[in-house]
Amino acid sequence: MPSYFRRLLIIVLSCLQLAAHATEVAPVGTIDELKASPLRPADTSSPRETLASFLRYSDFAVQTWKEEGNTNPQPALLASQTMDLSNIKIRTRRIKVLESIIYLKEILDRIPLPPSAQIPGNSEVNAQPELLRWRIPKTQITISKITEGPLSGQFLFSSDTIKNLETYYEQVQHLPYKQGAAENLLQQFWVSPGRYIPRAWIHALPEWTKHVKWSTAVWQWLALFMTATLSVLIGQQFVRIGAKWDSWAEGKNAWFKFGSPLALLSIILLILAVRDFVVYGVFLFGEVYEIVSFALWTIVFAVAAWLTIITVGRLGVALAHQGTTDTSNDNSERAQESLDYSLVRVLFRILGGVLVTLIAIYAAEFLGYSISPLIAGLSIGGLAVALAIRPLLENMVNGLTLYADGGVKVGEFCRYGDKVGVIEHIGLRSTKIRTLERSLVTIPNSEFAQMELDNLEKRDMRRMESVLRIRYDTSIEQLRFLLASLRDLLHRHPKVDDERQRVRFSGFGNYSHHIELQCYLRCKDYDTFLAIREDILLRIGELVEKAGSGFAYASQREFLGRAEQLNQSRKATAEQTIHNWRQTGKLPFPDFPASHRDDYDDSLDYPPEGSASDTADK
Repeated sequence: MPSYFRRLLIIVLSCLQLAAHATEVAPVGTIDELKASPLRPADTSSPRETLASFLRYSDFAVQTWKEEGNTNPQPALLASQTMDLSNIKIRTRRIKVLESIIYLKEILDRIPLPPSAQIPGNSEVNAQPELLRWRIPKTQITISKITEGPLSGQFLFSSDTIKNLETYYEQVQHLPYKQGAAENLLQQFWVSPGRYIPRAWIHALPEWTKHVKWSTAVWQWLALFMTATLSVLIGQQFVRIGAKWDSWAEGKNAWFKFGSPLALLSIILLILAVRDFVVYGVFLFGEVYEIVSFALWTIVFAVAAWLTIITVGRLGVALAHQGTTDTSNDNSERAQESLDYSLVRVLFRILGGVLVTLIAIYAAEFLGYSISPLIAGLSIGGLAVALAIRPLLENMVNGLTLYADGGVKVGEFCRYGDKVGVIEHIGLRSTKIRTLERSLVTIPNSEFAQMELDNLEKRDMRRMESVLRIRYDTSIEQLRFLLASLRDLLHRHPKVDDERQRVRFSGFGNYSHHIELQCYLRCKDYDTFLAIREDILLRIGELVEKAGSGFAYASQREFLGRAEQLNQSRKATAEQTIHNWRQTGKLPFPDFPASHRDDYDDSLDYPPEGSASDTADK
């Protein structure tokens, strides 16, 4: 090739290279230039630029840290932009990033680096698209290209390199520093405090307090111990004050009982303040920082779960008692319209469980434990898990169904199957019933919901029925008189429903006339029903005697002499009454006339005159 063509080609290539560099962002040379461009990112377009950016910005970070009172975080942030931090946990990222910068700077200040021309730059990256990584010669420190995600196309110190920086440092810490490097930088960081503690205080401490054990100075161990002791004492005071408040609020409005929740919330804030002081005041590093940070965050999430359970439970109690705390009668209309206590309790218990589960999932992710493998395992063994928890889910669903359907509630008397009892508790798994024998029966909700449930508390009246067996020597006219008297009794009794009553002569038995009596009594309580029925039966006995008749005996009797005769005068009176009714057209068969019912309905005294008690509706 002629020499002038060779020279022309060299000139063209040089122009192209200058044009390429002209499109790049000019690097920052001083801290003042860095402060003038606070939003400027680190240049990570190639391994050369990434390494140069880290060296430049890490030097700036050390310089600003050494200047007393200068807490500008921009250089450290720019230095961290040259690293792949994907393997660093979120909860420890701030300290671990700073620690990684120091470790990497300590390493690079000791090992030889190749000339800049031997490190791939933008031109090499553009010319070789397949260039994905570059390693510092004779080391394992690698700068890799990110191929996906928001950082795609950037060259960063690889995540494996960042993960093993402490190991690499231990391998090179015996090497001498390069000329001009900041010596013993890591040791200075281990001993120095954070921004919450003046450095002059630490410099004034005795030398023995600055000895380092497990990347932590003695004064830091002492500060950590005193902080933990003081925090425990303050937390105990919070708990004691909360308990006293709850004790004062006991028996008052349920909304006032918030002492324990406030105490737990105060403990969470206290722990967060302690963590902030430990991180930015005591300034821990290494494994000690990992352990302390993990412990503090674990306590925060545990107390948060405890706070959630207590708060949700007390909110449920407050809502369940909303509108009922001012009433003394449990059967009052206001109490019946209030929220069902057991239903609210179960729903808020489920809500508390869901919230605690969400807190646990978030805590696991935040602490660096991925639950993705667990979810994948559940999906693989989903059928087995579903079969294992199926009875529990059935009981929970059926328990909620019992509440939603409203068939039975806690405190109600019901018949389930062929048994009766009072519902004492409807839980997530089972229902507890107090039987008439005062024993406690526990039935799984899945079985209880399938039973035929007869809520005896829901009836508006109680049914009374009886068959009266009247002696055969009672005449037909006496029977008519007795039937009319019985119907009149039921119409006039204030506890008998007028629309649902029946008194009829039903047939001839083996030894008696049969009169069938059916009616509904205006009561719900069983004891009240017994009292009303007793009153009606006693009045029926009086009417039978008044009719001049009597009740038949079920046994066979052989009379050697003459049988006892019925009261003839009363018999004549009954027959004469029926005769008069016939003559005047007032014979009450098959029913009383409407005018008679209107005049005599509920006209009897109940309880009867002379009664020692006044039985009220229940």
